Amino acid sequence: MRRKFEGLTDDLQAVVDQQRAELDRAQQMVGGASSSREDPDCSVLEGQLASAAARAEDALAQLREREQELRTALARTTTLEAELRLRPEAVEVARWRQEAEAAARWQ
Repeated sequence: MRRKFEGLTDDLQAVVDQQRAELDRAQQMVGGASSSREDPDCSVLEGQLASAAARAEDALAQLREREQELRTALARTTTLEAELRLRPEAVEVARWRQEAEAAARWQ
C-alpha cells in the first residue's frame, strides 16, 4: 500500500510539474502580462493553465495529507495488533500468578 501511495504522489507531482512547465511556456510565448492583454485568447489559455496547475498542486497536497493520515493509522493499527498478540500472554501470566498465590495460601 505504501508503494501505491508513493506512486500516486509521484504521478501527481509529475502532473504538477508538467502543468507548471506549460504555464511557464505559455507566459514566455505571450511575452508576459502586457502581451496577454493584447491577445485575449492567450490570456484565457494562460488562465486555464494556471488554474489547472493550481488544481494539480491542491490535489497533490491533499494526497500527501491523506497519505500521512494513512501512515499514522497504519502505525496505530500495527501497535494495536502487537498489543493484542501480547494480551493473551499477559492474561495467561496473570492466571499463573493467581494459581501460584492460591497454591501458596493452601500450604
